[in-house]
Amino acid sequence: MRRTGLVAMVAGLLVGGLVAPAASAPVRTAAGSGRGAAAPAVDATVHVSPDGRNEGDGTKSAPVADIAGVERVVAKRGATGAVTVLFRGGTYRLPQQQLHPTGARSIDFAAEPGTGRPVFDGGRTAEYWLKVMPTETRLSFTGFTVLRYTIGGIMLRGTGTGPGKRITGATIRGNVFKEIGGPASGFGAVHLNYADHTLIQNNAFLDLVNGECGGCMHGVYLALESNDNRVTGTTTFARVSGDPVRVTDFSNRNTVSGATFDHTGTHAALSVWRLPDRPRQCSSGNVLYSDESAITGFTGEPLPAVAEGSKPEEGPCPDAVRLEPAG
Repeated sequence: MRRTGLVAMVAGLLVGGLVAPAASAPVRTAAGSGRGAAAPAVDATVHVSPDGRNEGDGTKSAPVADIAGVERVVAKRGATGAVTVLFRGGTYRLPQQQLHPTGARSIDFAAEPGTGRPVFDGGRTAEYWLKVMPTETRLSFTGFTVLRYTIGGIMLRGTGTGPGKRITGATIRGNVFKEIGGPASGFGAVHLNYADHTLIQNNAFLDLVNGECGGCMHGVYLALESNDNRVTGTTTFARVSGDPVRVTDFSNRNTVSGATFDHTGTHAALSVWRLPDRPRQCSSGNVLYSDESAITGFTGEPLPAVAEGSKPEEGPCPDAVRLEPAG
């Protein structure tokens, strides 16, 4: 056989799988793992203080001052795992804060033990304490007092339903939201847009009052396809000028349980609305678990526990909201 024919035959056997090529040795990383193994996650703890400086490194002895400082430290340390952000007790008077994606698996914002309660005071000028941009990081906010903001406290600001646009699985627990609202129109102490599976637990919503549009101010405002969120635990709504929990914009399967209502609301404890400038699409499956069929409204009048607020000309949404027994 001519040499060229022999080469062609061997090549054909290799392609056809009759002769297996020699296996290459696995490539090892510095840690000894095989090709493609992920680097170990990097965890971090970042300290924040009312008298911190963003030039600090985020340690207990050199805390940062605000959320921007936290983001800088997380990026500098290359944190990709669990991040804990500890706020030293005291009063923080800051402009509206914004949290951007960091690449961390989770971030827990909490009070630093033994230092007192962190208080975020908007001074009646800042709109929100914190706006959270779309992120895949699991977030939690625990043990804060948020007061005197004109529009809201914490806003999970998803931007749509596509990949990377929602905010999923956040926890907002054990906080006090107080004296939030503006001379014209605030929206909600906890305000969700395109957010799902949020746990809103054991919070107090106190003295949330708008001037011009009293009914527009809510304790929890679930908007723009915010689904499967839970308001639960020992939750207090007192002196809220609008409905304590408002659902709108095709938001579904949200639940409220364990809540008490005192001089709160203009229509109901849990109301589901369709806004006139939004598509006519009914929400469904929203539930208030309570043994009380009525509450005392903001101005002292009795209100139903649940209400659905479609305009008559639009037709009702019969599955939008319902009342079920507690327990």
